[in-house]
Amino acid sequence: MKVISFIFLIMTHSLLANSVFSSEFKSQNKTFLSKLKQASKNISVGYFMSLNGPTLGGRASNETYNRFNSGFDINGNENDPTAPLGMFHSLSLSYKFKNGVSIGSGYVFDTKLNKDTTYTYKNFRGETVRAKSSTEVGRYNARINFFIPSIYNSRRFSVSSAANIELPTTQNAKFNEMKYGLILAPTVVVKTKNPKVYTGVNFNLQRNFYQENERNGIKLQTLLLSTGPFFNYSLAEKWTLKTSMNFDWDQRGDEVGSSKLNKNMDDIVEAGIKYKFNRHFNTTVMLLSPINKIEAEFITSYLNISLSI
Repeated sequence: MKVISFIFLIMTHSLLANSVFSSEFKSQNKTFLSKLKQASKNISVGYFMSLNGPTLGGRASNETYNRFNSGFDINGNENDPTAPLGMFHSLSLSYKFKNGVSIGSGYVFDTKLNKDTTYTYKNFRGETVRAKSSTEVGRYNARINFFIPSIYNSRRFSVSSAANIELPTTQNAKFNEMKYGLILAPTVVVKTKNPKVYTGVNFNLQRNFYQENERNGIKLQTLLLSTGPFFNYSLAEKWTLKTSMNFDWDQRGDEVGSSKLNKNMDDIVEAGIKYKFNRHFNTTVMLLSPINKIEAEFITSYLNISLSI
């Protein structure tokens, strides 16, 4: 009888212990799932696409103006900005912390929509040569992205900033023995009494570091600097008028650290309309033109689409 009582006692304690363990496990599991669900709310997946469309006139149907093809070659000759119609794509993944600071990365590339587009350049003898534009997918260096939403905030203005670390993942960057790049892109917003107005100035500073600042006698681009004002006006609940200007310079080779600045890409002015479908999806139609070439063959149409989840 004592043996039976002892066995019953052990079984009772075992069942009670199992019940307590099961209860604790369920509680811990519930807490873990709750934290995981909360963390997932801070994860954002985004897609941005920019279609470099046709100009207002003066060009063949298979070509357009592309600002990123403008500027000057290593001999100081102005580049021909003629390019195929194309699409720029950016896929991103980021995580936002409680203080609003976010960190992320992405995959960026561009695609061309036309074949048989040609452009001109000057060879080493100074002769003008016509060449066929590349139709290959354009690759960009990988970046680690940071965003700080509030660096300074007062009654008159506020400052936020993006910051990036660029890694040499493309063939061109590896060939030039690039080590890394550092980018700082602050935005200064000027506050007005009109709630429909959003205006200020954008800045972008990029410093590239190489094993050597020159390669095979070519001065590498060591510093890029751009800035420009923007003015946005809310026309209605979902419609916004967007305008901006951008001015661009660079330094090459041993110029870095000096006060010398070279003209880089064309300085531009752009204006357009943004339509916000909801907080996850918006689209913008823009017209862009070089400031010193406001002509039909340079005024270019753009369509931007932004999606986030």
